[in-house]
Amino acid sequence: MKKLKLWLARSRIPGLSVLLGLSLWMVSPYLSCPASRISQVDAAEELRPPFDLKDPKIIQEGNEIFNLRCATGKCHGKDGRGGAGVILRGAGLSQDYITKAVFFGTRGAMRGFKGRLPDEQIWKAVAFVTSIQDPKFKESTGVTSEEVSAQQGDPVAGEKLFFDTQTLGGAACSNCHIVGDQGNEVGPILSKIGRRSPDYLRESLLKPDAYIVPGYEMIQIETRNGWNYKGIKKEETSTELTFVDMGGLTPKLETLPKKDIATVTVQPGSPMPSYERLLDERQLNNLLAYLKTLR
Repeated sequence: MKKLKLWLARSRIPGLSVLLGLSLWMVSPYLSCPASRISQVDAAEELRPPFDLKDPKIIQEGNEIFNLRCATGKCHGKDGRGGAGVILRGAGLSQDYITKAVFFGTRGAMRGFKGRLPDEQIWKAVAFVTSIQDPKFKESTGVTSEEVSAQQGDPVAGEKLFFDTQTLGGAACSNCHIVGDQGNEVGPILSKIGRRSPDYLRESLLKPDAYIVPGYEMIQIETRNGWNYKGIKKEETSTELTFVDMGGLTPKLETLPKKDIATVTVQPGSPMPSYERLLDERQLNNLLAYLKTLR
């Protein structure tokens, strides 16, 4: 490398030193870097499955691995039917995309399994997910009781209930959620929540503590003068903490100087109430039917 740089310095060809020097600068990290520093995308392109991904036995084993590792924690749901993560059945994803996602994760959404599971198990999971990409799997997943509930409901009545502060008061969905340009942004925006599975939606309404979307945990704030607040943190600077105060009849945005705060602790449970006793079965089905239209 030193000899080449010296030759460039002595060269009299106009612009050659600059052009070759720039080229060397661009490729030099790759001339000396270990294999571990090759980008994950390049590494994915070099991956080759150690067996036939269409082998029914491999696919079955991959299904078991998927349900153990990818369906829990409200991720992609059993057999890829969907949970907090996207529905994978009939999604039309390419094998290349699936391989990179399962091995190395997706930006800001999912951790890869490279280094957390043996490569053989990862490939079996890839085989299963690849096997359910045909659009026919959207119709062949079976019908759950939650899907029946959503199908039986009236989405028009469900939409009215969503925004009805007279019936539900402070527990009205629109007090804490936005759909389109209506509602309040206290909890997650629901404009595309219908992409989630019916069982995830139903459980979110009846058992909100089962899964709390990251960033929407309940916090308790104790001030130095003895005041206590419970709410959801929205923004924090070096001098102030802004949060949604959930202690009143309706959520309210508050800001406190950090110098006045004694402690901030994350509380167990969801800020969202359970609708198990607030809605009858008909109202619940209507609300589910409306939520399923939001895509």
